[in-house]
Amino acid sequence: MKRFVAAAALTILVASAAFAATPQEMMEPTTINGTVIDTACYAAGKHGPEEEGCTKMCLNMGVPASFLTESGEVLVLLPPADAGEMDAFKSLKGHAAQEVAITGMVMDRDGLKAMTVMKVEAN
Repeated sequence: MKRFVAAAALTILVASAAFAATPQEMMEPTTINGTVIDTACYAAGKHGPEEEGCTKMCLNMGVPASFLTESGEVLVLLPPADAGEMDAFKSLKGHAAQEVAITGMVMDRDGLKAMTVMKVEAN
């Protein structure tokens, strides 16, 4: 599990850097409804309200948060490019396994779909 967490964290850092190279001025923020999930549990086929405790534990251990949209798409959640706007991203742990609306920039690079987190609102 430690190796998975370390590998997942490294993947998120690399993805953040790659997506940061996308010209931000060319993208418009969008708001999407869905559920905050942890990437490891979702990959293992476990998610939903009954998995809230496990999701919180994984997010607190550093497993990257993802977002299961209402349409069934999974987006890896990334911190915003501006370090001064980190509050919304940091709040994801408090929304584990909960339905929320996230506002941010959606990106798709070689099949990896991600979203920078600018704002999180409970539904």
